[in-house]
Amino acid sequence: MKAWWIMLAAAVAIGACSRDPYPQGTPEETLASAQLMVKNGEAEKLPRLIHADNPDMRRWLNTVGRLLGDVEALAKTINDKYPGEVAELRRKAEEAAKEGRATSLVGQLVLQSRGVAGSRAGRSRGGQAKDRSQTRDDFNDALTRLFTDPYAFLSDTQGRLTVLEVDDETAAILWDEKPVLPPVGMVMRKETDERWYIVLPTNVPGADKFMPKDKEQWEILGKLVVTLDKMTIDLNREVAEGRHASLASVSRRAGEMTFVPAVMVVYAYGKYAEGEKASPTADQPGGN
Repeated sequence: MKAWWIMLAAAVAIGACSRDPYPQGTPEETLASAQLMVKNGEAEKLPRLIHADNPDMRRWLNTVGRLLGDVEALAKTINDKYPGEVAELRRKAEEAAKEGRATSLVGQLVLQSRGVAGSRAGRSRGGQAKDRSQTRDDFNDALTRLFTDPYAFLSDTQGRLTVLEVDDETAAILWDEKPVLPPVGMVMRKETDERWYIVLPTNVPGADKFMPKDKEQWEILGKLVVTLDKMTIDLNREVAEGRHASLASVSRRAGEMTFVPAVMVVYAYGKYAEGEKASPTADQPGGN
């Protein structure tokens, strides 16, 4: 009898250990798992929650995961090196939140996509200028905060980022109970493995011109991510070594390190896409 109880306890323990710590059984669980990954310092796992159209896209998302993990490490180093500047950014973010303004870069982009500034056309010219100035300040603060807390849009948006099930296999992602990136919107989708995944907004008008069409294009896009990842790792080392006197210096250095390599990769991607368009197909004269 004693041996039976030991075996039962062991089975329960094994089951508990094998349970997925980041469930995706419902849209709410997927969103909660994303927030928990950030809380646990495992941002590199976030791409697991994103839908992939094909194996090439999944490999690309895995590369993005490594970048997300290194961005998380950079943020930790920055917080350790510039506690005063980080504290000031958080103070501004708290004030902005109390006034109902978005505090993360994603939040700012959501507001921009809704044309918040343009909706104030009824105000005086002076009032409009003040609004634009405030919007720029908020955006710049959010951009800088990205270096200190890159996943604030997940960790600090409890209750603001929600989902609404449209049908048994689709759910809309909402921000303050309004669709994200209207009029297209962002959604979650239930896959054949019975898990819910976030779907990237590849259906935005014009996106089809830039989305990779084959393995080679996905590989070129992957090189851009690798470039950003190497920059992040090098920048983390520079910050840790005390080579930057301020957070502003870190931001400038990031631009310097990224611009030329990123432009080269984007250029290569564009030239490849142009070559593909120019190539004859089976349905065109000269095709096989």
